[in-house]
Amino acid sequence: MRLTVKHSASGKPSRIAQITPGAVQFEATYIPAERWEELETFGPEALVGAGADLQWLAEKVRRDEIVVRSVNRAIFALTSTGDAPADDLLRVMLWQTFGVPVYELFVSADGTVLAGECEAHEGWHAENGCRFYLSSRDELIADSQHIKGIRTGFSAVIEREPCVCGRHGVRLLDPKLRPAGRSRLPLSAIA
Repeated sequence: MRLTVKHSASGKPSRIAQITPGAVQFEATYIPAERWEELETFGPEALVGAGADLQWLAEKVRRDEIVVRSVNRAIFALTSTGDAPADDLLRVMLWQTFGVPVYELFVSADGTVLAGECEAHEGWHAENGCRFYLSSRDELIADSQHIKGIRTGFSAVIEREPCVCGRHGVRLLDPKLRPAGRSRLPLSAIA
């Protein structure tokens, strides 16, 4: 999947700023943290980044350390395998700071989008060519077109009923980061 934001009313392509480094597959311009003061000049209509980076940027905007007035389309919060999903506090903070909807995208380590939220925010829709199943320990496992057996670190409900947005296909409901399991028994004290 290549993330694109629909063209603006003027017919020009929307500008997307990616604020988190990595091999994420988007039509976006990467702007590292040390250059965030350039965001206002760049004029992004949408932002893409990991939740922690988006929160950090929002805090800087709220403290007037950085000006970003051009964001008027959406924010895409990236959740990688093993990272906690975006919580309601982050979503509210981003909404109050930028005034645009937040959509969560679940990405693999190589930047492949595995699943993502729609405008209904009713779970993550699996991308075409991506299959999800639960392991014997209820860990969500993903098979993408390029990589098989991706351990996600999540538990989730795999839903096959159509979404209220009208899309059919698999959705992941209530994704939660799984607690790290113990690999060994606790040590006993010997007197």
